[in-house]
Parts: sequence; structure tokens; C-alpha cells
Amino acid sequence: MNASEIIANIKSQALVGNTGAVDDIDRVLRYLNKGYNLVYARCAKACPSLYRETQDVTITDGAGDFAVPVHKVLTVFDKNNRYLKLKHRTTADVELEDPGLAATGDPCSYDIRFGGLVTHPINSTVLKVPYIPNPTALTADTLEADILIPVVHHEVLEWAALYTLAYDERDKLVGSELQFTKATFDTLMDSLDLFLLSLQPSENLRVKHY
Repeated sequence: MNASEIIANIKSQALVGNTGAVDDIDRVLRYLNKGYNLVYARCAKACPSLYRETQDVTITDGAGDFAVPVHKVLTVFDKNNRYLKLKHRTTADVELEDPGLAATGDPCSYDIRFGGLVTHPINSTVLKVPYIPNPTALTADTLEADILIPVVHHEVLEWAALYTLAYDERDKLVGSELQFTKATFDTLMDSLDLFLLSLQPSENLRVKHY
């Protein structure tokens, strides 16, 4: 389904109480995008390989900004040091070993800051960063191919939107409406989770024996 079809379905389903008057596309889109962000995050966590992209981040004196906004950093490699994989360590933990954060040399760890990365020890380099991008907000003109949820499960977006709408207006609705929309969303999301699980490489699904 494209976004206009999903919007039409949301309007058709919103028949209880105050939600029955919803005919404002901008308002419907706000709830649709709330639901989309929720489902996208679940999908990206369950199957990051579906969304994986790569960007270079230029580090100058231990800090650098993302060229493209990031939903989640998957890993970090130092391109100038044989693509060494850096460990993710919080700046607070590193500071316990280097109180002034003044050590220099090839970086061996990174931390995430708003809009970019910091590395330790301090150096200037270029990092290769596999990452999951932020979802692009849906509009009434968004095509089916641009909705980054498996097509056969687009119905989950309708119910995610209806659930967030019902939750926002729970003081004006009977409790059964909120429960119904949440239960329907949860059922559809469980089905999507199973679909995403089927996409995982078999080695990722093996049970470890202890």
C-alpha cells in the first residue's frame, strides 16, 4: 500500500467517539508517522541487515559529525588503521583510565554524541560506519516502495496509528477502544516479528549449548 491508501484506511477505521471526525490529513499523518517510527524501530532492531547503510565520518582531533543522520550505529572501523574495529566505550569509562582524555595515538574506542562520534585516543582519521538511517517522514504522496516496512505487513502501520491516536485521546474514549486497537496492533506486530525472524541467517538462530 502507498501512504494515501494507508491514510484512507485509517480514516475508515477511526469510527469510535472523537476519532470518527478525523478528516484532517495533516493530523492523520502525525499519528501515522508516530506509528511508523515505532514499527521502524522494532524492525530495525529485529533485522538490522534490512536497513544497513555505510557512511564515512571524518574525525578531527578525536571528534567528527555524521554526514547523514543516524538511527543506530552498528559498528565502527578505522579506515586509516587497517580497518581496525573500534570498541564502543562510554567517555566516562575511558576517563577512568585517562582522566584528562588527553592520550593520543590510533583510536581504539568510540562513543556516540549528538550528531556524531568521539574517539580515544585522540587522533585525526576517517571512520567507516555501518549504520541504520533515520526513517524519512511519510507524506500523503509517499510511494509503497519508500515505506521501509515489508509490504505484506503494511497493515500494521494503520493499527499503530490508530493505537497512538486512541492513546492520545484515551480521556475521551471508552477503554475498550484503546484495548482493541492495541490488541490488533500487537497481533500484527507479532506476525511481522516472525516474518523478520525468518529473514535472519540460520547461524544467528542457533541455540547455544552450555
